[in-house]
Amino acid sequence: MPDTIPIITKLEKSALNKIEEVSNERLNLTKCEQCRSCLPCPNEVPIPEILRLRNISVGYGQLEFAKERYNLIGKAGHWWEEKNSSFCQECNKCVPKCPSKLDIPNLLKETHNLLIENPTKRLWG
Repeated sequence: MPDTIPIITKLEKSALNKIEEVSNERLNLTKCEQCRSCLPCPNEVPIPEILRLRNISVGYGQLEFAKERYNLIGKAGHWWEEKNSSFCQECNKCVPKCPSKLDIPNLLKETHNLLIENPTKRLWG
């Protein structure tokens, strides 16, 4: 196998830049940059992961994917998160740690309301 690095074309780079630009416009000043400074959460809420799903649903328009992932929280065993946004007690310990000055408790609540669905019967288990 040759040691070559695939080169991204100008058209591909332009498309990726446009996608990121649209995402940033949609998220405005609420984009989580995934720095993880908000952790640890005293209630063990996986803040970056939940806000990543928010970035995906709001910023990139991938609502169905984000809903699917969010609703697997606590139901997928060892390979996925155990607690969703509803475990946030709004202690606000994460807020001063965030370099983006996000209102994390409200974003978690908004994300929960956006992504939570009634449980459905899985094909297995």
